[in-house]
Amino acid sequence: MPNLLSSIGILVRLKELDLSNCGLEQIDKITFHKLRLLKILDMSQNYLTDLPNSLFHKSNITKLNLSYNRYEELPYALFSRGPEVLSILNVTVEEPLWNLETLEASQVNITTLLPQDLEFAPNLLTLRMSGSNIVEVLPGTLKNLSSLNLLDLSQNQLLEFPKERLKGLLSLKTLNLSHNALSELDHFPPSMINLKTVDISRNMITELKSGTFKEAKFLDNLHLEENAISKLHSKSFAGLHKLKFLDLSYNNLEEMNPKVLLPVERRISDLKLMG
Repeated sequence: MPNLLSSIGILVRLKELDLSNCGLEQIDKITFHKLRLLKILDMSQNYLTDLPNSLFHKSNITKLNLSYNRYEELPYALFSRGPEVLSILNVTVEEPLWNLETLEASQVNITTLLPQDLEFAPNLLTLRMSGSNIVEVLPGTLKNLSSLNLLDLSQNQLLEFPKERLKGLLSLKTLNLSHNALSELDHFPPSMINLKTVDISRNMITELKSGTFKEAKFLDNLHLEENAISKLHSKSFAGLHKLKFLDLSYNNLEEMNPKVLLPVERRISDLKLMG
C-alpha cells in the first residue's frame, strides 16, 4: 500500500478517493498535495494514530471521513493548515477519547455541527470553535458534554441558538456567542446553575424577553453590547441578583424603564450604557 500511495499524486484529475479498510498505519504528508481537484476522501477503518500536520495543506476537500482509526487524540492536522473548504467531517472512533479535555477547532470551515461530531470526546472541559463559519448546531450535539466549562462559538454565522442546545451542559461557566447573526435570545434552561460569564455581543438581537436569564441565577458578567436592542421588559434581567458586570453599550435603547435594573441593583458594580 505505501508504494501505491506514493503514485496517487500523479492522478491530478482525481475527485473522489476511497482508502477505507486498507490497513494504513501512516501516511506521508505530501500524499495529497497535487490532488487539487480532490473533493471526497475516505480513510476510515484503518490503523492511523495521527496525521502529518501539512497533510491537507491547500486542499479543496469538502467531505472527509477519518472514522474508526486509532487516534489517541484528535489529529492536529485537521485544524493546522487543514482543508480550507471542508463542510463534512467524520472522526468517529471505536473508543471515546476519555482523556481529551480541550478541543481548539477554530477556523475549520464546518458549517453544521452534528451530534456525532463530538461523541468522541465526552469529557471535554473546553471547546473553542470560533471563526469556523458554523451556521447551525443540531439538536443533541452538546447534550452529553456534562463536564464542559467553556464553550466558544464566537465569530461564526449562527442564526439561532435555542435553549435546547444548552441542555446537559451542567458544568458550563463561560458561554461566548459573540460576533454571530442571532436576532433573538432564547430563555436559558434550568441547568445553567454554574454559568458565570455570557458574551452575546455583536449580534443582531432586538429584544430581551421577560425572564430570559431567570435560570442563570449565578451569572457574574453579561455582555450584550453592539446589538440592536430597542426594547427591555421590566423582567428582562429577573433572577440576576449576583450580576456584577453588564454592558448594554451601542444598542438602540432610547429609554429604559427604571424597574429593568431592579433585579441587579444589589451586586452590580460596572454598568456600561455608552452610545
